[in-house]
Amino acid sequence: MNEYPHPADLMALPCGGIAYYDYENEISYRCGQCDAVVGSIGMPKHCKDEITKWDNWEELGGKPWNYQVPDDYMDDWS
Repeated sequence: MNEYPHPADLMALPCGGIAYYDYENEISYRCGQCDAVVGSIGMPKHCKDEITKWDNWEELGGKPWNYQVPDDYMDDWS
């Protein structure tokens, strides 16, 4: 069995991290860099600030952040 998450279960974060669906808790995404639950109180401030920046930008009419990982991110996933 493959130990890596399915590419559809990944999320690109504005801070540069890649989050994966947390199957253990079955309700959240966890950052692969800092291991914090995305959007939680334990998420580093600079990461939260980047998400907030993009949320504010979208509210002002800007293009929203694309949370989808690039198509070639896991080319060797099987």
